[in-house]
Amino acid sequence: MPTTVALAVRNVSKASQTEGTAAPAVSTTPINKAEVEGCVTIYDVTRLESYAKNLVDYHMILDLLPNVARLYFLGKLRNLGFSYIQLALLAGVGLQYKKIEEVGIELNVGISQLMAMFNKATRKICRSIREIYEDGMSKADAKEKPSSSVAKIDTEKAEIPIPKKHPLEAPPADSALETEAKKKKIEQLFI
Repeated sequence: MPTTVALAVRNVSKASQTEGTAAPAVSTTPINKAEVEGCVTIYDVTRLESYAKNLVDYHMILDLLPNVARLYFLGKLRNLGFSYIQLALLAGVGLQYKKIEEVGIELNVGISQLMAMFNKATRKICRSIREIYEDGMSKADAKEKPSSSVAKIDTEKAEIPIPKKHPLEAPPADSALETEAKKKKIEQLFI
């Protein structure tokens, strides 16, 4: 099936869902960190970022495109604002397993233009997946931190361990002003 037909079917399906004539085919709830880790690991994200920075060839990330395309077309990734050509590339290469050259012939677009659009799409995908990972990590950090009202310590009963000094260690050198200030504080306590 030509990529343009696949996108047309998607657009018709999407339009009928917004009009209320058909029930949504997929859940459009955003994906969380645990779900995205099942499809794309953090190592995969670094590979995508390497391609987005033009450090590696696109052949290094072709194995990731089916999972990424599935996530996007199932509505799991945030709205990325893809152009029609970027959507066609993602659908053709990711879901239909076509070569980029085949998609270029179908769309009547040169390979160099397609590769530039593919690179831009990869940057958007990386940013979206990285945000999902960061949101998941910040939520996990928030769960681990105890609130101050829960973790109260009775300071009168708590024993604070005093570290033992090595006999050869010299005490830290204080300036003369700091030493005088400490002496005055101690004297005020006893008066």
